[in-house]
Amino acid sequence: MRRLAPKERQICIAVFVAFCCGISGHLGRAQQPGLTEPKANAGPTPIPLSEIASQADSTLRSVQNIETMLSTDQVTTTVERRLEPLTNEIELRGTEMAKFLSGTVPLELLYSMEIVLQKYRNQLSSWNHDLTERSKILDSQIGQLDDLGKIWKATLELPELSSAAPEIPQRVQNIIDLIERTQRAAISLRQRDLVLQGHVLETATRLQAISPAFEQAETNAANNLFVQDSPPVWSLGVEQWKEATRASFIPPASIALLKAYIQSEPAVLCLHAGVIFCFFLCLTWLRRRVEKWTAEEPNLRREAPVFDLPVSTAITLSFLILGSLYSTAPFLLRTILWGVLLIPITLILRRLIDRALFPMLDALIVLYFVDQFRLGLDSDCKP
Repeated sequence: MRRLAPKERQICIAVFVAFCCGISGHLGRAQQPGLTEPKANAGPTPIPLSEIASQADSTLRSVQNIETMLSTDQVTTTVERRLEPLTNEIELRGTEMAKFLSGTVPLELLYSMEIVLQKYRNQLSSWNHDLTERSKILDSQIGQLDDLGKIWKATLELPELSSAAPEIPQRVQNIIDLIERTQRAAISLRQRDLVLQGHVLETATRLQAISPAFEQAETNAANNLFVQDSPPVWSLGVEQWKEATRASFIPPASIALLKAYIQSEPAVLCLHAGVIFCFFLCLTWLRRRVEKWTAEEPNLRREAPVFDLPVSTAITLSFLILGSLYSTAPFLLRTILWGVLLIPITLILRRLIDRALFPMLDALIVLYFVDQFRLGLDSDCKP
């Protein structure tokens, strides 16, 4: 092995000494936790005396904006006002649907039930989303108010504040009181939202409990579409008729739903009545014109009788336009409305079709009422 020259030996010794110094310095710093640990979080920084006036105006604007948002909140108020009636309506709907789902349910009735259930799901989901977003905003505002309160409380403890004009400490104290009052209001509103969210989720759970029976009824209705699943009405025995008459043909839940719908949706009924009245006026005015038109054009005489029944025609036309408004109406109300609608339709058709077809028309009307009676009777006869 070659011996190192004196100059090379000196360089190696210098490198070794520098390496040892670096290691010892690193170990020394590692053994001093005070140098590596972050400094403890200092308290809130007080506002300098010279900036209190300008900072006070800025803080007042911020807190007043939060106060305005709290006072104009519509989400919490709306949910509080409408959640209980909706929950009661869902309970009644569940009772009514259970009655029909226990029997043989036609597909059109299942479809209307699905529309109603989806409406409830959408409403509850919308409320839950609004309350969640509102709670996030309130959490942010509460944190902002908490930070402002700490800063102004620290400012109130400044030693030089005691030598200032008495209006300045009083102004600082007023700001602190405003912040605390607004913070309490925000916390209270957040608590209300959290309680409402719990009620919304509870109602959604009740609604979800209806789904299994409903889905099973849909499957059965589709599978048994061309299968006779119950005896005809005329073959029912006396005992079955007695059992059916003991139970209420119109269940209390349906009656309660009808009352609740009329109370909650008066605008729909008023709108329908207004449309009927407008059609009646238009048809009455057209009736005079049609007489002249038929005299000039004999081919129009076949359709002219429609204008001789302005009330019946107005009712029929109104249902053609506004019928979709009743898609979520209670089953009892829709049964009544469609039954009433058959009367003007029958009167109009009697003016348009040949007399030989009158028995067929009357039979169709009778079959409709028999089908409605069968639906109620079938669900009443089953446990």
